[in-house]
Amino acid sequence: MKRYKLSVVAGAQLYFIASITAYLLLLFQFGTKCDNVRVAGLTVSYNGTATISHDEHSLVSQCNQNCSCSVTEWNPVCSDSGITYTSPCFAGCTSSTGQGKNTVFHNCSCVLTPSPVDGSKSVSLGQCPRGPECTQSFTSYMAVSVLSFFINSLGTTPAYMVILRCITPELKSLALGVQTLMMRTLGGITAPVYYGAFIDSICLKWGMKKCEGRGACRMYDSDMFRVIFLGLFTCLNGCSYVFAIAVIVLLRKQFSKEEVRALQQTASKRNETELQTPNMCISDGSKTDIRSTENTTEITHNSVVG
Repeated sequence: MKRYKLSVVAGAQLYFIASITAYLLLLFQFGTKCDNVRVAGLTVSYNGTATISHDEHSLVSQCNQNCSCSVTEWNPVCSDSGITYTSPCFAGCTSSTGQGKNTVFHNCSCVLTPSPVDGSKSVSLGQCPRGPECTQSFTSYMAVSVLSFFINSLGTTPAYMVILRCITPELKSLALGVQTLMMRTLGGITAPVYYGAFIDSICLKWGMKKCEGRGACRMYDSDMFRVIFLGLFTCLNGCSYVFAIAVIVLLRKQFSKEEVRALQQTASKRNETELQTPNMCISDGSKTDIRSTENTTEITHNSVVG
């Protein structure tokens, strides 16, 4: 602001322009989509049809209903068809080979195959990998985020300068302290609470603690996660621009009155100067006339004496 000699109103407008530009860029992140992992009973049915289920009992199907599987178990296995099963039991497997991470389960009755003859009825440990589109979406998301945060940072310093210029010197420290307190209270304490509550509501599979209690979420609905996370940020950030516009309007009114007052004072001083100038000229002229009269009198007196 000092380099370009920006006024308080111009500084507030610079902050608003930088912030709204960054805000519009973040809207492009809604297009960075990553599809859900195909998990039988959660995101797809055991027939391969896409569906979303928050009920753990949907993990039970005709192919595994006689296996007495635990719905709280999370030991994902991946089939050649790209469908993940929450455990070898829910995949309907009856045998296994190998040890540790190299374990392969066979004769899995729930695994879909192109035909009864062709295709493998085996699954391997681990969740099936996501598609390449997720990597591309992540790259786009990070690029937009970096560009948006950079543009938004251009308005940070003008925003602080507006605060400092609008407050009397003895109250500047208090104002910055109150601002920091509000930011930490609303953004650092309450935000994780309601953000966490909304995100927990889209969990598809919860883990269980050893002491019988709900643990961490094993799997989220990716589509709803994107909508809720970005939607909350967009709504909260959008509401803040109402106050930003109100501040700019108030600053314009306040400083326009001050400018008018300053112009009026300048005009009045100019008028006073113009009114005083002729009087001084007359005064000087009178003094000149008096001096010339005195000189003439002296010359006449000297000539008479001479």
